[in-house]
This record gives sequence, C-alpha cells and structure tokens, in this order.
Amino acid sequence: MRRDPTHRRSTLRARPHVRPAAARNLRQAFALLVFFLLPPDLQAAGGVVPTDPMVAGRPYCKLFLDVDGLPQNTVHALVVDREGSLWVGTQDGAAAYDGRRWMRLDLPQPGLSNFVRSMLETRDGSLWIGRQAGGLARYRGGKWVDVDFGATGLAEQRVNALLETQGADGRSELWVGTAENGLLRYDGQNWTAFGPAAGLPSAQVWSLLESNGSEGRRLWIGTTAGPATLRLA
Repeated sequence: MRRDPTHRRSTLRARPHVRPAAARNLRQAFALLVFFLLPPDLQAAGGVVPTDPMVAGRPYCKLFLDVDGLPQNTVHALVVDREGSLWVGTQDGAAAYDGRRWMRLDLPQPGLSNFVRSMLETRDGSLWIGRQAGGLARYRGGKWVDVDFGATGLAEQRVNALLETQGADGRSELWVGTAENGLLRYDGQNWTAFGPAAGLPSAQVWSLLESNGSEGRRLWIGTTAGPATLRLA
C-alpha cells in the first residue's frame, strides 16, 4: 500500500530561518573568542589555529634558556620580589625578569663561587642569596652589602635554605640552613648557632619552614637525618 506523501511531510521539522546578518555576527563573535583563547605568540602571528585540537587547548607555556638571557640553565631557586620581578638563581649567577627582559647579576667575588643555592627577599627589601661556597650575599638598593659573619665560619659554608621570621621584639630574624654547620640565626647584629649538640639531628640542613598552629609558632628544620622543630617566641 502506498503511503500518503503528505503524511511524510507532516513529520519533518522546518529549519529555523537565520538572517544573514545574524549568522555573520555569530561567526565573528566565535572567531574573536577563539582568537583571545590563543597563546600570545599565535595572536601575534595572526591567530593561526592549530589543526590538532589538543594543541589548541594546551595552556600557554614559555621556556627560558641561557640564549634568552638566563645566566645558566640549571635553576636552584626562585623568588618574586616586591616589585613583581622574578629572580632566578642558577649555577652561574642570578637574574631578574621584569616581564620583558632579563637582568643578569653575578655574585660578589664570582671566582669564589657564582653558584646560587637559595634566595630570599626579607621585609627590608634585601635579597639574600645562599651560595655554594662563600656563605651569604646580600643585595639591597641595587648594590651588594657587606655581611659580618662573626665567628660562625659561614664565609666558607654552603647555604642550602633561608627563612625570615619575626622575633618577640618585632624585629626580623634570618634563619640560615648550612651544609655542614647546622642552623644559624641572625637578628641583624648577632649570630646564634644550633647544631647536633643543641638537638639538631644533623649538621646538614636542607629546608626551613615556619608554622603557626595550636601549639604556637614553630620552626621546622629538614636535615639529612630527619626533621626537627624549634619553638619560636
């Protein structure tokens, strides 16, 4: 039996009519959305969309190497200073990146050691740099500032970790974790040493962390022989 052709036509849905101007605006809006989702380098290239959708959706990442301005390609420390610049410590000096260009900074007496192990910016704006050899270097106001190490022997030490805390009198205290001489505290005038005789598991310190919990403020010290804690005033 033949079907009534009008029956078939009655089941078809009419396609919505889209005005040419509206369709054109929709395409333009979609093109702008895709353009602004592209990484900056593709935007600058005219918005060429990768054919692979996985590439198109990949987060933007920029790799910096020595050819781009880094002193060296092995990075041991990163710090963002109060001006928003990124400081990078490498095995052959430090460098600051302001979002446009790199500024290289060699350590004082680079022949002794230009190897950066750790970095810290303190509240007074000083950038402290822990060295592979030669202890600490302090950079403030665009110049190197001499540091008196006293009788600590820090001038011949490797500095693995740095941390700033606030003392009971409100003054800043700088904590220095060394490779062979334990933990040192500097209050701006005097140095205090903490080694195995004071309860430190090892004289080789790798990391420092301050916590503030129900038991009060504590300094956590990571050593080669395990962690230790010190109650802060």
